[in-house]
Amino acid sequence: MAAEYNPENPILTLAGTTSGTAVGKDKYGVNDTTGLGPNGADQYISYDIVINSIQSQPFGDASVRDTLGLGIGGQYTAVDVKIGDYVSDQAGEKIFKITAISSKTDASLSCTIEDVGMTIARTRSDRNNSLADGTVVVIFELNDEGESLVASTQFANFAGSDKILQVEQYFKIYKPFQRFTLYPENTGSLEIGDFVTITGSGNPYTLVTASYQDTTIGTVADLYGGNNINIRPFNKIITNFDDPQLVSGGEIGATWYLSGSNNFTTSSENNAVAKFFQLTDSIPAQVTGSVDNTTFNETQYNLEINGYEVIAQDAGGSTLTIEQITSSINNSANITFVSSSIDESGGGFSEAYTLGPAGSGGAIGSLAYSPDVIIPLSPNTGPVGDYSSTATGEFSITHSSGATTIAFDVKPTYANALYASAYPVADEEQISSDIYTAAQSAGAPVSASYGANIIYIHATSNGTLTINNNTNDPFGSPTVGAGSGTGISTGTFSQPAIEKYLTLFREDGGNILIDGSWINTSDGAGIYSVAGTPPFLLMLEGNSISSGGEDDDWFIGSTFLTASKDIRITGSLLVTHTSSQDDNIDFLVITSGSYDAFKINNEGVAQFFANVDAPTPWATADYGGLYFQSSSVWAALD
Repeated sequence: MAAEYNPENPILTLAGTTSGTAVGKDKYGVNDTTGLGPNGADQYISYDIVINSIQSQPFGDASVRDTLGLGIGGQYTAVDVKIGDYVSDQAGEKIFKITAISSKTDASLSCTIEDVGMTIARTRSDRNNSLADGTVVVIFELNDEGESLVASTQFANFAGSDKILQVEQYFKIYKPFQRFTLYPENTGSLEIGDFVTITGSGNPYTLVTASYQDTTIGTVADLYGGNNINIRPFNKIITNFDDPQLVSGGEIGATWYLSGSNNFTTSSENNAVAKFFQLTDSIPAQVTGSVDNTTFNETQYNLEINGYEVIAQDAGGSTLTIEQITSSINNSANITFVSSSIDESGGGFSEAYTLGPAGSGGAIGSLAYSPDVIIPLSPNTGPVGDYSSTATGEFSITHSSGATTIAFDVKPTYANALYASAYPVADEEQISSDIYTAAQSAGAPVSASYGANIIYIHATSNGTLTINNNTNDPFGSPTVGAGSGTGISTGTFSQPAIEKYLTLFREDGGNILIDGSWINTSDGAGIYSVAGTPPFLLMLEGNSISSGGEDDDWFIGSTFLTASKDIRITGSLLVTHTSSQDDNIDFLVITSGSYDAFKINNEGVAQFFANVDAPTPWATADYGGLYFQSSSVWAALD
């Protein structure tokens, strides 16, 4: 069974060494008071890195992807690393989140890492949040509570036990129910202490102050970095929902209701119970193989996805094409929640261009008058104009498709530019025009285009292109080929083949866990387990502050009325009455059990009522206490 990255499996902890200096990918890009954006240091927030020499992690559990046998156990390799895992240097000083994986083998990993919230850059005096070549790093994962996990057998991968404590300290900042970091489009007018909710407007979303009938996420604890907000949530935020397929198809700000067993819906009908409030969209999981037109010999191999065998080993079977592999995977999508498609690249019509690859039987082009792309039309100096009498350079183009062959020659004679401010030449623009004109005259499906110091010759229908030099220019240089005026490669150019690569994807953000013997073959190269990111969900059970039902909590301004009917006023409370309201409605009524204890009526008159539960004896009443009985008034003065 594939590694499921859950508490039932061993903790993943791998060590390796960076190969080459980290390459900046995305900049922080926010002009704020941290000075880390374009208005200051202009720092990168994410980098592309390569980690090599990744050591395998052996253990006694044989149920994982890379099993070594029931009598031995199993191991993790770099193939088991997933998006969402973390990378730390040995000292525990630089900790990054893996946000993308471009390739991985058992011993190497190419990925994108992010300095989450610019934490490293903000806390280091040198603002250095990059990794140098040759840095020893440790790859580890988090548990459901967002806490770092390091296998006890792999402690030695850190420079000391105190370094592991530094890693733990890093993640304490983001523990659920304490602080949760969100990255809206911007912070708008939010201030610390504001109660906020989330909307799907903006890119990717927006936080706004909450009001009555809004589901409240929590209070703003910190504002930093332009669009980074730490929230103290009112309830647990789930970042790795176990069954994301149950909450797929929702949107930011949607409320998920439970109606029946494991039936989640965004509809509140049929006595459905509100369970979750969606904070983010899911990030799909996707992996693409690296073998063009891969095949699958089902007589020798099998394939499992998310614990289900989608292609079984069959001694009487055959070798499946990439289309048949795709169909088999899709036939099980209702069980695995993973779909497949074919990613096509290449194709099109044949072409040749300046300094491009050589065709069959030809030569790679290079420039005689580098960096200029020109064909001289006269050995003597002169103005722009017609040089039919002295131009000698000529090349041929042939288009062949089946039994049909059309050939034509191209011989520029009009000088539209001067080389070295003296010699008349046809430059890339003029030569491209001459190619097009000659092709049209011959009826050949050939065209040309140009850029700065480059010419493209391309077919406009199926077939091959053959390009050869006929005669040299007046200075003795060929017009095409090696050491030529145009630098266009020569030879016969075939149509680029269409390349087909197997792609697996899961839209709901769940894992794609790959197992089976086929993925360890050359045909299965590039197909490995990956993890998406399910939508972040705020739990609405317990004492969450939400709205929409009789027993829900709600608030006006900073005054909360909870489901238990308690009142907590943290700011001012203004109650007004307008003439349009029912004159029989009281402004405020406070009850104790089954009777009214105090109210303010619609005329603004305060009224106390007899307290049937008066404290006895009176000495138990608190200082300042005031209550009525049927024939007396009691006040506690000390």
